[in-house]
Amino acid sequence: MGGSLSFKTLFRTLIVLGFIIVGTLQQEGQVKDLGKGKSTLVHQRLDLNYISRRRVPNGPDPIHN
Repeated sequence: MGGSLSFKTLFRTLIVLGFIIVGTLQQEGQVKDLGKGKSTLVHQRLDLNYISRRRVPNGPDPIHN
């Protein structure tokens, strides 16, 4: 009786692991296929100097007048 119970548990475990492995392999194939296509996003070239510029108003300093 104990032998058949352990066999059923082992069989179920192998079935579940099989589903997990098949799902992982299918997901891995989908990720690879997505990387092969042309990107639909347009990336603008970033100018870090432009982004980091601070806007300082010209003229007298209103705090120290």
